[in-house]
Amino acid sequence: MKISTLLAGELEPRGAWFRYSMLTIAFVLLMIGLQDDLLGHSGNQKHLVVFIPFLLLINHLAFNFRWPRGLTIFLRASAMLWLLVVTIYIFTR
Repeated sequence: MKISTLLAGELEPRGAWFRYSMLTIAFVLLMIGLQDDLLGHSGNQKHLVVFIPFLLLINHLAFNFRWPRGLTIFLRASAMLWLLVVTIYIFTR
């Protein structure tokens, strides 16, 4: 698969019920993680409770919604970069 296809290509559309319910779940998980991180209840997994829900949210926005071409490329590149950052964070702790 070519990079240009991956970053800007059209994906098979999913139903609105799936897209918006997963968006809600990802957003709620992010808010719970932020609350837990800011109040300091997460112990040794300090920022992981925010990183993974944010990864889920940005990947869902990038690959399950239609955006203008420039924004699509930006969101998908950001999602892949964030995946790399989270992976490095997890394995270097």
